[in-house]
Amino acid sequence: MVTFNFESKEYRLEFDRRTALLTEKSGFNLAEIGSKPHSNVPLLVWGAFQKNHKKVSSDEAMRIFGALGSKTELINRLIDEYSATYADIFGEEGKDENLTDWQAR
Repeated sequence: MVTFNFESKEYRLEFDRRTALLTEKSGFNLAEIGSKPHSNVPLLVWGAFQKNHKKVSSDEAMRIFGALGSKTELINRLIDEYSATYADIFGEEGKDENLTDWQAR
């Protein structure tokens, strides 16, 4: 989670599966963040606000982002937050030991 204070308000930026999906449906593509930063960075930043600050618009998210320092480090941290949601889909943690593994036949 990324936290900071801006204009006397505390912000917590993070992703869950719902906000990662919302960000993807809005056009975000992690594989293209380096080649298409003008479209993907604003979507990543906006998406990170959506879990805890749903009323923050894309324009407002970018205005706040513009005021923050260490942007490369911040983007990398948001990428880590976004990528952590993959564990919910592909991870083995929390696997029910009473269920058997599947097999292809």
